[in-house]
Amino acid sequence: MNYIKVKPESSPETEKGRKMRLFLPGYIRVSIIIFLCILLAASGYYRYDLKYRQKFIDKDVPVFSYECSPELSYKVSYIPTDIYPDTSLGENQLYITKFIDHIQSSFSCEFEGDRPAEIKGTYSATAYLKGFLKSVNQDKILWTKEFELLPERSFSQQGNAATISYELPIVLSDMISYAEYANTVLNINSNVQLEIAYDFSIQAVTDKGTVTKAFSPSLSLPIGNDYFEITKSISEQKSASIDEQVRSISPSYERNRLTIRIIAAVICAALLFVLIFTRKLTFDSYYLKVDKLFKKYGAHIVVSDSDIICGSGEVIEVSAIEGLIKISDDLGKPILYKNDSIFEENCKLFVMDDRINYTFRLEKIE
Repeated sequence: MNYIKVKPESSPETEKGRKMRLFLPGYIRVSIIIFLCILLAASGYYRYDLKYRQKFIDKDVPVFSYECSPELSYKVSYIPTDIYPDTSLGENQLYITKFIDHIQSSFSCEFEGDRPAEIKGTYSATAYLKGFLKSVNQDKILWTKEFELLPERSFSQQGNAATISYELPIVLSDMISYAEYANTVLNINSNVQLEIAYDFSIQAVTDKGTVTKAFSPSLSLPIGNDYFEITKSISEQKSASIDEQVRSISPSYERNRLTIRIIAAVICAALLFVLIFTRKLTFDSYYLKVDKLFKKYGAHIVVSDSDIICGSGEVIEVSAIEGLIKISDDLGKPILYKNDSIFEENCKLFVMDDRINYTFRLEKIE
């Protein structure tokens, strides 16, 4: 049987609205909405965290920088002889005990800051004479004796820098005599070590705070040997600063704020699109109605695999399927149904005549 295919009837606004919508299964549409709401809430929390926790960073900014450089040097003064015409020897050499007159030591410390300060401190020198016995694991100290070489002295200066220096001669004869005396009294031939400590402390008081540093460089040598070497121990130059914590805006704050705003805008647009331009696809309702229709009126319906286009005549929409069945019987025309009309809102049944086309919407079936 052949049917006339002509230009379709013009669609009303409701039909246009239906065509603009995207139909999705209900569970998918709801899942997308929930997911977008979670993303929107997460972006809101991140904006809150960005503003109140990540906006500012605390950095330590130096407000007073300084350098403190202690120096310790020495030379050994000899009694003039034909063997040693030079009256002094420099550092890191081997020294003959019986030719030594004294050890001339020199200590200095330079302090320099980048802002004015009250620079003050103390310095002193003490010799520690120790008698000990050598042991495999640890030397055993038998006796000790202190010699005050330089009583504690203080200093105070104003400005950005200060230099403290002094010369200290060390005469070994008194210490050698005491070591011999101790070994004689104890009747033990102990090893004797001399350590000379140059204690120094400095304090700088500024309007940004106070710094305090202490140094104790030393010279160490054995007593009672025919010859010896001197070991020097000194702290390295120290550079440090007083830091002040300054709060500033994080360099990444503006970039992150713009990024999260764009992301939030995209999420909002996607959510509005889903809410406005998508509809729930009612597969179950549609197929139940189609099944009910074919069970009851299948003898009157012809299924078409191609688009059904109404004729040019008047279009009348009937309100009940029974009315369409009656019209079909009266005209002797079949009811046409498109096989792939999966959307209930778009699905119609047709009875087409030369002058009048009768339609019925599937969605009206209860």
